[in-house]
Amino acid sequence: MGDFDLLKQKVANDEADLCLCNMQTQTNAAHKVMRGVREQEIGNNPFMVLVSMVGSTQRDVLANTIDAGPDDLMVRPFSRDTFVRRMNELASRRKKFVVTSDYVGPTRRGEGRDEEEENTTEEFEVPNPMRVLGYGGDRDELWKDIRAASTQLNARKLRSDIRLIDTLVREILPDYENSAIGEEFFDKIEKLLATIGGVNRRGRRMGDENLAELCELSQSILTEIKERPSPPNLRNISALPKIVAGFKSVYAAIS
Repeated sequence: MGDFDLLKQKVANDEADLCLCNMQTQTNAAHKVMRGVREQEIGNNPFMVLVSMVGSTQRDVLANTIDAGPDDLMVRPFSRDTFVRRMNELASRRKKFVVTSDYVGPTRRGEGRDEEEENTTEEFEVPNPMRVLGYGGDRDELWKDIRAASTQLNARKLRSDIRLIDTLVREILPDYENSAIGEEFFDKIEKLLATIGGVNRRGRRMGDENLAELCELSQSILTEIKERPSPPNLRNISALPKIVAGFKSVYAAIS
């Protein structure tokens, strides 16, 4: 579909089980829609079958498309028989999903990804609308499975994000204490703010006000550090480890 606003609207209204993204020009818009689906920020089905069709073989275009989490990536031109075969494969043998701090989607193991990520990220089965509905399955039962798997996805994503928050806070704390402020320090602050922003939105969708309030407090402290990094504020130095402890406590309560 060329009109990605219309596509986004239909996806948000859960009007599709399969999304074919024919990306000729609006590749960034397509990536945002796919990421939004996988991150549960667009629609209620993060397991919608997503297929990207691209005309470019440029490495960065292909990498960015794969990182958006499609089930399949097809490079044009391709034949009708190839398309039918790939759709049948998705219906019968959909890949398991993985969740990390920066990726939600079909497993990419064996594709040259980070070895540590591959060793610590557990794959899990997800509902397959193409298989269920293609074989005459019940849509209500499918949505029951989607909701159950979404709860599991939420827990996995929160765990990955909180691990990243823990790592980044540990890395910035000594630099902040010693006023060793450089470009890398600010990059990590931005990464923290973005990650906590995602956790905040997820917490609100889950109806967890405690998590949302913790995120807002954390964002306020980190924004203050970003705007006035030196000299270090003793109150903020003390608050950073407490932020991490708070996230771990909230995760333990909901997992």
